[in-house]
Amino acid sequence: MKQNRLILLIIGTVILGIALFGAFLESEEQKKELPPQAVTTNSVSSNEPADALPVDPYQRIVDLVAKYDEYPDISNLNDVNAKNPKPPFDVIVVMDHVQGCVTAKQKAQRIMHELYFDPVVGPTILRVKVINNEYVSASLGREGAQKMDASWWNDGPSNFIGVLQTVADYDMDMEEDATSRTVQGYTYAELQRGCQ
Repeated sequence: MKQNRLILLIIGTVILGIALFGAFLESEEQKKELPPQAVTTNSVSSNEPADALPVDPYQRIVDLVAKYDEYPDISNLNDVNAKNPKPPFDVIVVMDHVQGCVTAKQKAQRIMHELYFDPVVGPTILRVKVINNEYVSASLGREGAQKMDASWWNDGPSNFIGVLQTVADYDMDMEEDATSRTVQGYTYAELQRGCQ
């Protein structure tokens, strides 16, 4: 009986040794396949972000929104007539290129998320308002955006309106409340007739 256990122990040890040796050889082969300069550094030679978008916040907003085939109206409420306004920005996007309710909600959510979570332009924005007269109208002010974290992106377009309504700290139906809000506090969302 003790001999059987001893034999099983020896066989188990040999099998374990072979498996560990095989794993070691495989990892050594993988190391050899890497090119000699595979190590990268985080240093950037210029002030431009690694994503190749402009550093200028105004132009960066234009480029970020253009990815969604739309064009933003960007203003500074302290100087509404400025040709190239400086921060803080009020960004309004009238979505002309949408093909349905879900697409409109997705595009609105992605534009707002992209702008607020961009490290260059996010801190420069007072409000992002996205409008499509047929499907959705939504506004996310800085105060509302600060209440949200990056996980709101994972809620998807079906919950997009509800998330914004949760963050809104006033009743949209109350006219006095809507007119007394500052732009950075102006957060709301509503579905239009095409999304009902």
